[in-house]
Amino acid sequence: MPLTAMNSIFMLCISVCVFRAASELKIGSILSINMLASGSFAVYLIHENWLVRKTLWPSLASIYSSPSIVLLFEGILFTCALYVACVLLDLMRQRFFEQPLFKFIDSCFVGRMLDSFDEWVNSIEGE
Repeated sequence: MPLTAMNSIFMLCISVCVFRAASELKIGSILSINMLASGSFAVYLIHENWLVRKTLWPSLASIYSSPSIVLLFEGILFTCALYVACVLLDLMRQRFFEQPLFKFIDSCFVGRMLDSFDEWVNSIEGE
């Protein structure tokens, strides 16, 4: 197995080292980066969904006939546009579905039950 294979021990070690180095960075909190990062998992889920994949990727086949420099710019432009569109979709999901759902859960019996469970867990940790 070559050292550059995706499942080699060498790649695992490099991945762990890069993760550890990035987790030790002290960059503070930047609102715009946090907003974009909050949607990163949603971007992955949206563009890897089988319905989206079936329509999205074949529609890109026409750009492969472009000259290489144009292909590069089209690829960068499309990637950025896709990322922004998916992040906007996720922000709308958070605003119109997640927040009202959590407010409803907090206001009903389930919310009070979760609060009492949280207090119980905190009392155990305090002992």
